[in-house]
Amino acid sequence: MKMVVRDCAALVFCAALLFAGCSKDENPVGPAPAPNQPPPVQLIGFWAYTSALCNAHYIELCDALDWEDYSEYAAFEITDGSGTNFYYYEFDADLDVTFSNSGRITFGGSEFVVTNGGESYSGTWSLSGDVLSMNVVDGQERITLFAEKID
Repeated sequence: MKMVVRDCAALVFCAALLFAGCSKDENPVGPAPAPNQPPPVQLIGFWAYTSALCNAHYIELCDALDWEDYSEYAAFEITDGSGTNFYYYEFDADLDVTFSNSGRITFGGSEFVVTNGGESYSGTWSLSGDVLSMNVVDGQERITLFAEKID
């Protein structure tokens, strides 16, 4: 019950700010568009996951990616196709594929959205040389995945 009261109070407060705090904008700006652009050319290629952070602390890749018990490595490929253009792979110690799936990745500035199998997740990305950083918020956890371009 406390949560309902708190949520209602927060909603009323936000509404009051919205109606009382602003005059008409000279240059109105709408919400940022959803990422719907193809991959930037510098991201097209094959990438190997190298490390991960959870709330700024290093964690095992297997925990961040929730991979199969017998998987040892994970990688992904981004292509420039207009349909399926994101491919995820897990490999065992002999580099045999143990799991794979595919989907669609779209971009809008530094934001991305990956959709596969009816699931979707979004986040931000940045590139430094051949190292790609991807940030995703999952509940109370901020996951940062690092990948290195290998092709």
